Amino acid sequence: MSLPATGAATLAPRRSSRFVAWVRAWRAGLVPFDEVADEIAGDEEHMVADAPGTWTDVPLRDALPALAKLTPDQIRLVLPAPGDPRGLPGPGDFAGAALLAGEAVIASGLGLIPEVRTHTSGSGMTFETVLWRVYPLPTDAPAASLATPGAAEAEAELAAALAETTAALTRL
Repeated sequence: MSLPATGAATLAPRRSSRFVAWVRAWRAGLVPFDEVADEIAGDEEHMVADAPGTWTDVPLRDALPALAKLTPDQIRLVLPAPGDPRGLPGPGDFAGAALLAGEAVIASGLGLIPEVRTHTSGSGMTFETVLWRVYPLPTDAPAASLATPGAAEAEAELAAALAETTAALTRL
């Protein structure tokens, strides 16, 4: 059995990408509301904190109606990284939490970030729950910039240009 190389990237599914895919499909009329929460959660328990109109954590199914009036284009995935905050609506609590999590959902005037919590039962079994924290996004926040390349894209473009130039010089 071989182990992954040190520093090798591992691919882990992002909960935000699953959330965005299923909620957009629901809002586009491709899947019924009754399936959305179960498909997002899979075999995990998902709760939502600070959802509009609630005063305590609620199951994901009970929080989804807050997104019922949105169009699919108003729901998007953001994968920010330190030094590459593209897609975030400017500085604030949401942007800081999204940078720490490395993922977020922007749904019109709301931002959602998944927090994974590990629990140990009295019998010693360990399990995880996901808490989606909802952040109100300011209406006067600067528009999220998706057009400018991020640090990773700029580095990839530079590497490609350098490789192309090196190949051209080698042919001389």
